[in-house]
Amino acid sequence: MSTSTILWRRLDVTGHDACRLIEEPGGWRLEGNASKAADACRQALQLQPGLEPARNNLALAYEAAGDLPSALATFASSTDAARGAYNKGLLHLARREYRDALQSFDVARAERPRFREAEAIARQVRAHLREENQP
Repeated sequence: MSTSTILWRRLDVTGHDACRLIEEPGGWRLEGNASKAADACRQALQLQPGLEPARNNLALAYEAAGDLPSALATFASSTDAARGAYNKGLLHLARREYRDALQSFDVARAERPRFREAEAIARQVRAHLREENQP
C-alpha cells in the first residue's frame, strides 16, 4: 500500500469524486490519475480557496505522482496551520521520516496547544526514536 493510499483513506471526503481513492478487492486505486486528480483539486480550490479536503487531496495527488515537495508545500498552505502541519507529519510518518514527522507534529501542537491527536502521535514517534537510538 503506498503512502498516498494510507493518507488518502484517512483524509478523503465522501462525494469529492474527482479527488478520491476507490476501494477494490485487491486494495485501493486512484480515481483517474494523479495528474487529473490534481487538476480537479486545483480547480476546486480556485472556486473555493478554503476547501481543505480539496487541498489535502491535492497534496496527496502530488505525493502519488512522486512530487513530495509540492505535497508538503500544499499541506503547509492550509488555512488551518495546525491541521496542515499535522497532515505533513502524517505524510512524513508514512514515509518513515520520523524526525521530520516529529517536527511537523510539534509545529501542529505549537499552533494548537490542545491538539490531542498531534500530541499522541508525537509521543509515539518520540518513543520510537528513543528505541531506535538504544544499542
